[in-house]
Amino acid sequence: MLALLASFLVPVLGGALPSAAAAVPDREFVLTHGHVDGFETTYDATSGKLVLSVKDDTRIYGSGAAYRVPETTTFAYQDERLVATLPPATGGWSFLGQYGGTQAWLGTQSGGEQGYAPWVGWSTERLPGTLAGTGITPAPGQPVTLDVRIEGPGDVFAFQNGSFGEPINRYVDTTTSAGGTIPVSQNAHVHTNWIFTAEGDYTFVVTPSLATTEHGTITGDPATYHFGIGERAPEPVTTSVSVALDATEHVEGATATFTATQDPQTELATYRWEVAAAGSDEFVPVDGATGATYERVVSLADDGARVRAVLLDGDRAAGTSEPATLAVRPAPPSHTVTITGLDEWYALDSTIYLDAVLEPAVDGATYRWEQRGVHETEFAPFFPSVFDDAQLSLRANENVVGVAWRVVALDPQGAELATSEPVVIPEVREVPWEAPVLDETPVVLSEGHIDLFNLYLDAGRLTLAVVDDTQQHTNRSVDRAPGAVTVSVDPALAATPVPAAGYDFLGEPGDEVFVLPSSQTEGLPWPGWTTERLEKSLPEGVTASDLRYEIEADGPGSVSAWAGGLGGSPRIHFDSGDGGPDAVPVDVGAHVHTSWGFTEQGTYTLRVTAKGSLSDGTQLTSDTETYTFQVGESQPDPDPGPDPGTDPGPDPGTDPSDPNRTFVLDRGHVDGFETTYDAASEQLVLSVKDDTRIYEPRSAYRSPSDVTIAYADQRGVQRLPAAEGAWSFLGEHGGTEAWVGTQSGDQQEYLPWVGWSTERLLGSLEGTGITPAPGSPVTLDVAVEGPGDVFTFQTDSFGNPVNRYVDTTRSARGTIPVTANAHVHTNWVFTAVGDYRLTVTPSLKTADGRTIAGESADYHVRVGAYVPPWEPLTDAELTDANRGDVELAASSVALGDDVTATSPSLADGQEVVAYVYSEPTSAGTASALGGAVDVTVPTSVGTGEHKLAIYDSASGDLVGWAPFVATPADAPGPGGGAGGDAAGGGSGGAGAGAPTPEQCIPTPVTSQVRTAAPGGVTDGHFDFGSRVEDGELVATVKDDRKQPASWVDPASLTFRLDETAQDEVPAGSAFAFLGEAGSTIWSIGQVQESGVPWLGWNTQHPTLVEAAAGPVTYRLDAVDGPGRLGVYGTGNFGGVGTKFFGTMPGFGKSTEVTLNQHVHANWAFTEPGVYKVTFTLSVPLKSGGTASDTATLTFSVGDSSGTTTKTTYVGRTASGEECELSAEQKAALASTGADPVSALGLGALLLVTGGVLYGVSRRRRGAHPIG
Repeated sequence: MLALLASFLVPVLGGALPSAAAAVPDREFVLTHGHVDGFETTYDATSGKLVLSVKDDTRIYGSGAAYRVPETTTFAYQDERLVATLPPATGGWSFLGQYGGTQAWLGTQSGGEQGYAPWVGWSTERLPGTLAGTGITPAPGQPVTLDVRIEGPGDVFAFQNGSFGEPINRYVDTTTSAGGTIPVSQNAHVHTNWIFTAEGDYTFVVTPSLATTEHGTITGDPATYHFGIGERAPEPVTTSVSVALDATEHVEGATATFTATQDPQTELATYRWEVAAAGSDEFVPVDGATGATYERVVSLADDGARVRAVLLDGDRAAGTSEPATLAVRPAPPSHTVTITGLDEWYALDSTIYLDAVLEPAVDGATYRWEQRGVHETEFAPFFPSVFDDAQLSLRANENVVGVAWRVVALDPQGAELATSEPVVIPEVREVPWEAPVLDETPVVLSEGHIDLFNLYLDAGRLTLAVVDDTQQHTNRSVDRAPGAVTVSVDPALAATPVPAAGYDFLGEPGDEVFVLPSSQTEGLPWPGWTTERLEKSLPEGVTASDLRYEIEADGPGSVSAWAGGLGGSPRIHFDSGDGGPDAVPVDVGAHVHTSWGFTEQGTYTLRVTAKGSLSDGTQLTSDTETYTFQVGESQPDPDPGPDPGTDPGPDPGTDPSDPNRTFVLDRGHVDGFETTYDAASEQLVLSVKDDTRIYEPRSAYRSPSDVTIAYADQRGVQRLPAAEGAWSFLGEHGGTEAWVGTQSGDQQEYLPWVGWSTERLLGSLEGTGITPAPGSPVTLDVAVEGPGDVFTFQTDSFGNPVNRYVDTTRSARGTIPVTANAHVHTNWVFTAVGDYRLTVTPSLKTADGRTIAGESADYHVRVGAYVPPWEPLTDAELTDANRGDVELAASSVALGDDVTATSPSLADGQEVVAYVYSEPTSAGTASALGGAVDVTVPTSVGTGEHKLAIYDSASGDLVGWAPFVATPADAPGPGGGAGGDAAGGGSGGAGAGAPTPEQCIPTPVTSQVRTAAPGGVTDGHFDFGSRVEDGELVATVKDDRKQPASWVDPASLTFRLDETAQDEVPAGSAFAFLGEAGSTIWSIGQVQESGVPWLGWNTQHPTLVEAAAGPVTYRLDAVDGPGRLGVYGTGNFGGVGTKFFGTMPGFGKSTEVTLNQHVHANWAFTEPGVYKVTFTLSVPLKSGGTASDTATLTFSVGDSSGTTTKTTYVGRTASGEECELSAEQKAALASTGADPVSALGLGALLLVTGGVLYGVSRRRRGAHPIG
């Protein structure tokens, strides 16, 4: 495709096109270049018709934009630079047919040829204003239709390109018809690619029409347009070119800036910069440098190099400058980085620590570790997004021997400071077991991985020790004496209520208990036990059995440990409050993490004795070791007593045979469980945030008892993945069809997108003195009744299921933890059609330890089509006699689209049911308004002739019916697709008492973490431009969301790129600058998309055009954000076009824009977060001198809307039971310190049975610089 793009971009000066037919005289206004809205549509109230005009924005015949009669204009494509070679007619370009690979005249959608060709598009921006006061409301979607009929000497194509250059939106193709049909939204402004296969004169007859909500279809008179293709080539342009250098001398590593000027100034603006090395007379072109300025980072090799600029007129040189000579002096010595810590050899399975030492030190420096394999010649980065600290940890095994490592030190802005000399990992030996020497220094461990009961043989004696992997006191794993360790528990993070059932050993339901979860949790210790070392320390041929930990505990309350979290049926390991002896059985080679519970704050001591026996008959007993837990203060004040329990409320009373409530939400955005606090009742309140706009043109908060959430469109039926691996929880439903509402919201047009929100909670708590506890203080208890099973879960970035909130195959209830100020969506799976009742009870944990509850809310979810209590007529029973007065707004309707049915017999508020025939298929319910209802045609009925019948919902009486033709559904938009299989590596150690270890899979578990929450605009058309006021340049943004457009301060806008703007990097080298294929980016495309702000730039403000003497320079000064930015155009037929500016590889920092230009490109961001993008705009003035202004554009990208998801990993078997990961898996987790996701994210990539190279890195907290 790159070769195709290259051939396309080279103008073809030979005459390979068909000759022009007899010329047609040009009309009064010949538009040869500049911006033209050819089919500009307005409404004329006097005639009651639509009117087509030509918006002439070229300034050829005047100083401002002018609206002209189409019959007075000629669109002239004369410059032979527009002749291009079309791509082969294969793949997405097959529609080119016989023209594939031939030459044709091309006007592109990007407007890059505006200096010598008309940039022809269409516009409805003035339409809403001309309709004002008429009472006419355009229908939703794309109500304007432009019918185009073409005559001419060749064929014509009109289409657009997607973000990656692929052809989309093929409006005109005269190889298949006489023209085409162009659908247009109201208030739209669109440009497209135009291809003409032969020279000559083309006549376009364009007829506009407008679909309205209440006035039928309004048409306009046809307008006749003249396109003239091909004339003599423009006269050659020549001028004098000179180059100025910004400084006489530069320091090695500095940026030298060359600026080209013309005398006299011409309209040409494309240059070829050429460099001759010192001592050479051969000038070599510089790739990607085409503007009037060229920036070069100089090295010592550039000393004496010469640089010149060649002004291009197509392929022809219109002027060549004298060269400017560089003088470069060496930079003073700066930084060095050295790798230390390498030993002469390592014991097998021990840890290798490599430390980078940077001299002199730099605050905020990061490090890029690079490796070179034994049989490789080049170094490659080693997961730079994971390992960026000064220390790298590796497992010593046969795979690391001979591997070379080096490290590159980076400053906080990502610039390279120094590169180390490589080191090679030496010998790895298998050595006999040696017991560690225990550190007896007293320490307090409050966060991270701890093997509390670490068991092994030391000189034949059973020994207990603590393995401290927290790295709180050193950057190494440390073996400690149990009596020297105090495990500290933060009660604010550990506090939680006792669940309603199954946890009597912790206290009464709702009592406060302090829990250390079985999965690693930020801010809390993660203690467990292991016998992995015991297996290594056993004499050869000897086995151990009957192993157990005998525990005696003292403290202000009871302490217990159990398998599982606070859900399901716990398996208790020990409980000091049951009055009996506590012995925890354990297998050899096990590594176990469990949940720990403490009923009171204070100091707990555990006296632990390990016992067992050997196969040779030896009985083993360790010394009794004392372990200390400190939960909060040494002894808190007496608790005033638990809050009264909440009443779940009566059972739902709505009759399921009458499922419809007042508001039926069958599509759009819905926050079903919207939680606030009511100060009057001192309770939480659940509402439904109805953001669907079905019943009113704004968001509304409704009582759950008034709402039916309806999954009615058959497009919601999907086949579930097989119940394997991470999907094993699906059980008997694996591989079957079910109704699915996705977390992404890609089905909002035809299904409800249901989530929950606590975004208004903090505001409702203001002035009450109530502060939510940290973490996830809100709990939503969900009880489900219905005809099938219900699953609620999320999927991570790679499609793996996480956060399984509801699973009725295991329990009729589920619990949803929610952070304050959160907004969450999940996947909903319903395995059967019918009516479901969800009883949801909210509660809030406060910072002072109280629990505030709320009344239970009754939710009704209907899955599948509404089934009335009566039978519809058969197709044969629908006759002319009972046709009634039902009329449809359209005679043909695409499957899945809405059609408006009208009847004078319909009363306002009347509930009706629609059926599509021949086989009666329910199309759902609707409430009549103004004698009309909107009906969605089910996709399951198929294309062809059908009847739409309307029945009264209560009585079943037929209102009437009307015929229509169902056409194929519109092609689906981007997004969606089937999830992949999950996979895990390694085998986990057996859990306590497990006789046969199962495969243990690293399973991600996510939690919500508070982040910044900028808002922003998510739709509409914007241009970053400038205007001139009192001789000063003012950078502004043109806001086209309302007409007339307004020019606003850039600081007043935040451009929000949410999941709608999310995309994946395509395969192939063309887009490698965006990242690895398949990785996520967020982008604003060249073509406007609903839900994504469409940002371009323009130089069209009248004050700018009047005052400026030359092009506007857009210089990118800084990008402050978590990732990289690239602004680029796509090739017209695939691949990458111009790289305008950005921080990605191969991008420059500035671009020049000719006056009166309007440009759109792709803005791509590699990471989610907030970006501050600063530009300086400058322009020469006719009055002399240069004016400039600096402004910052703000982008809120991806998950920056109030919460972000933090992922940790735990062990799960294929059946979904908890298990313990293998030694390699756990070692990877343990070495990460406070951020376990880094190691296990790598483990998912590298851990393979048999053991391979793996690495871990303790992650630094805080922001990371842009690299």
